[in-house]
Amino acid sequence: MPKCEVIFARGLSLKSIEGLSDNDKVIEGIFFFDPKDNIYKDHFPGYPVVPGSLIVHAFVTAAKRQGWIYGGWSLEDFRFTYFVSPGKCQFRIRSYDDGNFFECELRSEGKLSATGRLRP
Repeated sequence: MPKCEVIFARGLSLKSIEGLSDNDKVIEGIFFFDPKDNIYKDHFPGYPVVPGSLIVHAFVTAAKRQGWIYGGWSLEDFRFTYFVSPGKCQFRIRSYDDGNFFECELRSEGKLSATGRLRP
């Protein structure tokens, strides 16, 4: 299992992705959605939830950092099965079909919370 590097998703103060697996077809790591960020005062008061657009943005940023996405991209079949609380979340992006699409998974509190596909 590769080591993980934290990616700070909000505000794009990103750390580089290190500890990639020997298999260059997979990125695994941790997204950190800072619970102190002001966005969570409004989304939602008393029950902070990470917006889906922020989750997608974190995936796109990780794929760009890996050099898998260079310009335009599209989303396919993104599904959010559980609300994601701010904090650390495990992610995985797997490249398929020689980089023609990327499967994304996000786990929050041990539950598969978001899945989808990015296509360059």
